[in-house]
Amino acid sequence: MTSTDADATVQARVQATSQALATIILAESQQTPRPVGLATAVPTATAPARPTTAPTASLAASLDQVDRAWATQDWSTAIKALVVLHRSAPDNADYTDKLYAAYINSADTLVATGDKTQALSQLSRATDLEPDRQEARDRELALTPTPAAPPATPTPAVPTGLVQYIGRVEPLVSQSATAVQTLRGSHTVQVVLDVIAKSDAVDKIQTQMDRDRLVAQDRSVTAEQRAAALRDSRQQALNLPHAQVVALDATKNLEALDGSADQQAAAGAYAQIQQLATQLQDVRPAPSGFDALDSQVASLDDDLAYVANEYGTGIDAMSSAHIANALQRMQAIQPKAQTLLSEISDLKHQFGIGTAG
Repeated sequence: MTSTDADATVQARVQATSQALATIILAESQQTPRPVGLATAVPTATAPARPTTAPTASLAASLDQVDRAWATQDWSTAIKALVVLHRSAPDNADYTDKLYAAYINSADTLVATGDKTQALSQLSRATDLEPDRQEARDRELALTPTPAAPPATPTPAVPTGLVQYIGRVEPLVSQSATAVQTLRGSHTVQVVLDVIAKSDAVDKIQTQMDRDRLVAQDRSVTAEQRAAALRDSRQQALNLPHAQVVALDATKNLEALDGSADQQAAAGAYAQIQQLATQLQDVRPAPSGFDALDSQVASLDDDLAYVANEYGTGIDAMSSAHIANALQRMQAIQPKAQTLLSEISDLKHQFGIGTAG
C-alpha cells in the first residue's frame, strides 16, 4: 500500500467515528426531560419532592399535571394524576401525603358548594388512604348529622277506673305469690305430712289386726284361713310397737316446731292466703274492656280459695290427701301470679301509669 492510500484509510475511519459520536449525543439530548417542579403545598400537606433520578416521560407528565391542577385548585384533575403516581410508587410518602391533601381540599370545596354527599365520599377515600390520620375523620364527624330523636308516641287515654283497679289488684297478686311460696316451702308443712304418714301407718296396722282377729274367730271360713289370720295378727302385733314409736317421734318433731319462726311463717302464710282469696273477690270485676284480665284474676282467686280450704281441712282432719291437694294447686299459682304481674306491668307502660295507687 502506498502512503497516499494509508492516508485515505485513516481519514475515512476518523469521519466514521465522528458520525457515530454525533448520533449518540443527539439520542441522549432527546431522552433527557427538562426539570419541572411541583406546586407549592397547601397548608394541609407538604408537596412531594422531585425524584433525585431523572423521571420517565410519563412520570414527568403526571408531575406537571399535578402542578398545573394544584395551581388552579382543580382537585379532580390533581387527584387523578396523584392516583397514577401513587399506584406507580405506593411506598412513596410524598405521593401519599399529597393525594391525602388533595382529597381533603376537594372535600372542603364540595362542602362550600353544598355537596356534602360527595364531600363525605372524598373524605372516606382519604381515611382509607391514611387510616391513622385524623384530619379526614374530624371533617367526616362534623359533616355527619346527629340522628334526630324519634317522635314521641302519644300516650293513650287511661280507661276509666283502670288506675284504681291496678292499684288494688297488683299488690294482692304479688302478695299471693309470696304467701304461696312461703307455705309451700315451709318445713312445718313437711313435718305435718310426716306425722300424718306415720300415724296412718299405725292405724293401718291396728286395722289389719282387727280384721285378722275377726277372721280367726269366724267359723264360716276354713281352718287354714283362720290359722293364717292368727299368724298375721301376731306379726302385726310385733310391728305395732315400732310403728307407734316412729309416730310418736314424728309428733314430737312437730311439737318442737311449735312457736318457731318457720311454724309462725307457715301459719301467717295460710291466714294470708285465706284473706287474699276474699280481697281478690272484692276488687272484681275489672274495668270495661279488660275481660281477659278479669278472668285471670278470677282464676287466681279460685286457686287461693281452694288451697285455703284443702289445707285447712287437711290440718284439722290430719289428712295427708287434703294437704297434698293444696300443695299441688300451689304449684300452679306462682306462675299464674307472675303472668298476671307481667300483664299489669305492660298495661302500666301502655297507659303511662307511673305508680299504681
